[in-house]
Amino acid sequence: MKYRYKLTEEISRWAFETHIKNQNSWWIAFTNPTAGPWKRVESFNKKNEKGEVFRFGRDEKRPDIVIVNDELKIMIILFY
Repeated sequence: MKYRYKLTEEISRWAFETHIKNQNSWWIAFTNPTAGPWKRVESFNKKNEKGEVFRFGRDEKRPDIVIVNDELKIMIILFY
């Protein structure tokens, strides 16, 4: 039996997020999944509690993923 498979943007995003979640230094501050929490950017406070730090407007252009590394003080914003 021959299987056909089409790699989609949603599956690629999910695989990348899974990889990031397995890294100790990096975390996902924002993701723009289909039918997901597409308005909130989250971060941690000094007590390591996660909460909303920014909210996109309804018609505002949003990135697809924002990842953060606090140790290196780097934020990567991905649009695709």
